[in-house]
Amino acid sequence: MKKIFSNTLDYPTNHKKFRKFAKRYHHRNYIHNQLDDPNFVSREVSCFLTKVCFKVSVSPDYTTDHLMRLLSLDHLIDSSQEKFKFKDHRNHALKSYISAIRTIHYLEELALRNKYTYGDHHPPFPIPHSEFRNEVKYFVNNILISHKKSDRFYSTRRIDYKEKNYILSQRCFSPRGPLHKESIYGKRTPPNLQTAYHIRKPLESLRTLGQVEKIVDEKVRDAVMKVLKKANLSNEQSFLPSNVFFKIKANGQKSTKVFLPNKNGDPVPVKKVRIRESLNSAVKLKNDIDQYVNLRNNHHILIYKNEENQLEEEVVSFWEAIKRKKTGVPLYQVPNPECKIHTALHINDLFLMCYEGLDQPIEEQPKDFLIQHLYRVQKLSSHFYEFRQAFNNQLDSTDYPSYIRINNFGSKKTGWLTYNPIKVEISPIGDITVAEEKYISKKQKSNFMR
Repeated sequence: MKKIFSNTLDYPTNHKKFRKFAKRYHHRNYIHNQLDDPNFVSREVSCFLTKVCFKVSVSPDYTTDHLMRLLSLDHLIDSSQEKFKFKDHRNHALKSYISAIRTIHYLEELALRNKYTYGDHHPPFPIPHSEFRNEVKYFVNNILISHKKSDRFYSTRRIDYKEKNYILSQRCFSPRGPLHKESIYGKRTPPNLQTAYHIRKPLESLRTLGQVEKIVDEKVRDAVMKVLKKANLSNEQSFLPSNVFFKIKANGQKSTKVFLPNKNGDPVPVKKVRIRESLNSAVKLKNDIDQYVNLRNNHHILIYKNEENQLEEEVVSFWEAIKRKKTGVPLYQVPNPECKIHTALHINDLFLMCYEGLDQPIEEQPKDFLIQHLYRVQKLSSHFYEFRQAFNNQLDSTDYPSYIRINNFGSKKTGWLTYNPIKVEISPIGDITVAEEKYISKKQKSNFMR
């Protein structure tokens, strides 16, 4: 211990590490640690359950994985993990089922097997009945996965306050989520350049060569490129600004290396630069001030049929959805009365893909067949709809059939008509039906007709 925290050539100045180690050990939060300790939580839960249950037992969580392996249930579905998450959501249901049938008899058998049996030759593990594995396989493959949707995108409340002898009330309307990104831009048309959105950024934020090329002032851009050439980084795509643009003094302060020439005095140090951006979804923040913001999320995408019976889209941002809700107009609108709403896409909406040519209704189809065609909406943008199988948890995988992307309304590889999505709903007990959405309420319809 003394050698580890000594101030030598091999272990220089580790006194801070020693203080951090001692503080972590002696000054830990006891209550916080107890609440995070699964052993403590399981004991407390068992104490509560003994008041309503005749007998309650607690066992470690790893016994569930051992039982799944010994009962040969770990190969029914993909039980592997990626970034500490199951690749298949149905593993949670399977583990819950194993926990439900985990009796004292199985735990005693597991303990005897681990204690007295060595090697790979083990006797068969006892199963409840002969058709146990087929039964579990049938029920696991019939699980329809649904994902939680954030339908509530705004909240209202009434505030009552007293003024003199009167009680006044005020209705507050607040969005449940960010309307736009934090940066505020100004719309400018500099000399010899096109109109774009400008924003001032510190020199520390420049990390790529593409950001340097977006500097508006030509002289400032040349000064930054001059410093990059001195550091032999003019052809590099990324770099560390603290090592390139700044000198670190002995007291820890930074001094810039980028200067502009000055005929009448010392060179002018550059600490901030003006960057131009091309934003497709910028909106004006205030009517009388030149301030623009970049919208963040989309609320939904409306798919409708135009006058020629062709599919088109309307991307409605979270900003526009809140604006429509505050003014009382319908949230889902078509350009003219001749257009007809086909469907609306929201995050985590469920669709049946490639479900065509079947005579039977959806409710009568076997669930092990429907689960292979059940997809959820993962991401949304203009002419870019990403669908993923509902039970699949590999969010980065782009392999078919676990992932489908639609970019147009045609009938080719990424066309809407190729997959023919059908919007469905799943009840809490697992029944699937075709979704019947009300795109306009009676109150909104009456207000809109006025």
